[in-house]
Amino acid sequence: MKDYTFFDTNPIDMLWGNGRAISNQHDLSLSARNDNLGYRLSFGYLNDGSMLKWGENYSKRYNTRLAVDYTFSPRLKIETNISLEKNDVVVPTRQDQINYGSQPGFPVATVNGKPYAWGTQPARNWLLELGGENKTFNNRIFLNTKVELNLAKDLNLISQVGYNWAVTDVQTQYKYISEIYNYTETYQYQANPAQSQSYYDRGMIKDAYVNTNAYLEYKKTLVNNHSVAVVAGTNYEREDYNYFSTRTTYLASNDVPALGLGLGDNTTRSNGEVRYQWAIASFFGRLNYAYKEKYLFEANARYDGSSKFDPDNRWKFYSGVSAGWRISQENFMQNVSFIDELKIRGSRGSVGNQAGIGLYDYIQLIDLNNTGPILGGYTSRTVTASPSSTLVSVNRTWEKIESSNIGIDIGVFNNRLTATFDYFWKKNKNMLLPQTNPAVLGATAPTANIGVLKVWGWEMSLGWRDRIGNIAYHLGGSLTDNSNKLVNYGGANVVTAGLQTIEGYPLNSYFGVKYNGRIQTDQQATDYAALVPGSSIQSMPGATQMIKGINMYQDINGDGRLTNAGANQYLLGKKDANGNPIADGDIVYLGRSDPRYVFAINMGFEWKNFDFSAVFQGVGQRNIYRRSDWSTPFGTIWQGHADWWVGKTWTPENPNAELPILTTATNKGFGGYGSYNYQISDWSMQNGAYVRLKNIVLGYTISQDLTKKIRVDKLRVYVAANDIWEWSKIKDAWDPEQTPFIVGGAQRYPFYRLLTFGVNATF
Repeated sequence: MKDYTFFDTNPIDMLWGNGRAISNQHDLSLSARNDNLGYRLSFGYLNDGSMLKWGENYSKRYNTRLAVDYTFSPRLKIETNISLEKNDVVVPTRQDQINYGSQPGFPVATVNGKPYAWGTQPARNWLLELGGENKTFNNRIFLNTKVELNLAKDLNLISQVGYNWAVTDVQTQYKYISEIYNYTETYQYQANPAQSQSYYDRGMIKDAYVNTNAYLEYKKTLVNNHSVAVVAGTNYEREDYNYFSTRTTYLASNDVPALGLGLGDNTTRSNGEVRYQWAIASFFGRLNYAYKEKYLFEANARYDGSSKFDPDNRWKFYSGVSAGWRISQENFMQNVSFIDELKIRGSRGSVGNQAGIGLYDYIQLIDLNNTGPILGGYTSRTVTASPSSTLVSVNRTWEKIESSNIGIDIGVFNNRLTATFDYFWKKNKNMLLPQTNPAVLGATAPTANIGVLKVWGWEMSLGWRDRIGNIAYHLGGSLTDNSNKLVNYGGANVVTAGLQTIEGYPLNSYFGVKYNGRIQTDQQATDYAALVPGSSIQSMPGATQMIKGINMYQDINGDGRLTNAGANQYLLGKKDANGNPIADGDIVYLGRSDPRYVFAINMGFEWKNFDFSAVFQGVGQRNIYRRSDWSTPFGTIWQGHADWWVGKTWTPENPNAELPILTTATNKGFGGYGSYNYQISDWSMQNGAYVRLKNIVLGYTISQDLTKKIRVDKLRVYVAANDIWEWSKIKDAWDPEQTPFIVGGAQRYPFYRLLTFGVNATF
């Protein structure tokens, strides 16, 4: 190592600067209408800047839309919507280097501003700046046409065709960086990457999607009291996808990206292609009946087919019924003047679900390998064929989800106060789940319709809208909660630490060890070391490696060791949904990951020419385990970290600290204290509840007395902000809405707070 020069540099500030970026968006629309023809033509432009200060990084979008409707006669009407969009996205090819960061104090550049490295560690900013660009050029066409034809009195034929076509051109250049120096530029390091490692990749994606609907609609009112509506039709969807790419390596030049500039032979070039198609077809019908608009009934049925399933199991029938009673329309309610709407309703039905199964899972695929030996001075490539590692099942079919719902709608005080409440319950009787088979099978078993899942919950909304003088205002909110239980998982109930799917528990359940305090004395270290023989929990220190300040965990089943799981160990006699003992050793249930009590609050007012609105949203309860190198103090010593943990770790002077002892390297021959202390446990779980100010807008409409002088019908100026504030108990300082796995990629990109200034003008 030639040097390691420390500076007062912060890797976050170096990469993101002041944490600000500028974006601008412009939209223009023109519209007109007469007795037969109406149209709306709009144009849009968006230039989205980036907070990343190194490398080429931007997104630009151009779009135009045309909506036209024409009435040929009282019997025939056509509506057409056409949209064209071009979206260019450019990011640094080596943007993944953000995940690795730089140590605080690491120089940004050499003394003369050239790319810097310390040994094999380059300054990450130069990899972003000089490592090439990943360019994605998207072109999309959306077309939708609807035809309404009156066949007879009360009978209409409605046909709709939608077509989406997208072409994406992907160009990725991975440049070699030859000039990398120590700080004083007295030594030049090897290239990163070397010229032989450089490449240029060119790919093309073509994606075509079509959706067609055709149905007959009959509506009739009988004797002024009975209303009947009948719908019968068919639907068809299809997607055709084609992607191919080619790559050449060992580029002759960084200046011009081209497939013909590779200096290697045929072994340095590669090609690939992916194609697939899928289709869904349906036949459907619906019957609606209403008597005096107070007794409501609906029945529906559909027959669905999917190309994902074997022909013998491709088509399934589903149906449902619903009913409503508008009590407020009854004669005995007419004297209750403050009630404007009171309606109770209920429904029962089934739908199909095909999520979780591949496009061709019912076909036994073959793996081909064309590498071979060199014979007689030339390459002779033998082709080997073998079945894919996943077995095929031809008896899988749609999941059938049976749903029920009861609800009530209320409107009082001239509908100034409105409220709804719904309670629902669902059951998936043949959920697609992986099968567990003996290891001697030697292959991956296919998923099968073996699971049973129950879901139940409720949702409610409440709103108030009124006026005080010349101030019109509104306030509303919604709250939702649900629970679920995996009743049958094919007998899979062996519990190990982590985020698991276990029979008898909700989906996405956490399991882990139970915290038992922290080692504070030599005697505690000695006693805890007795649990080491036979223990299997994550990163368990050895008997001689117990140190003060680390966490202790409970031996719940009392067998004198800490075990992650075991087929013969059972937790305090607890049983699953089927009455069988739960095999989880010293692992306990720590809660479900899915959020509960999801809420939203909206409010606003209008006063004279001012308008204001705000939306809050959040989660009232969520258990989350979010630990990685980024969210564990010094999880990796060469990464830049947030400072949320500073001053909160165990020391002899602070034995009751919130966090365990801080360790950065081996201690008594053991370097895994970080992963041991911060493994999943009731101590390391976090409260994922939060509330966020999602959107806030303040606008002012300039008086028409002024705007008409410049031939403007309406002119409104506004300022809006998105995600500018939140309250959260998440300790790692990252976005509370992110997944439990904050490890890299988009999750490591800074969270945007967006401030917008705009003008709406109508001519």
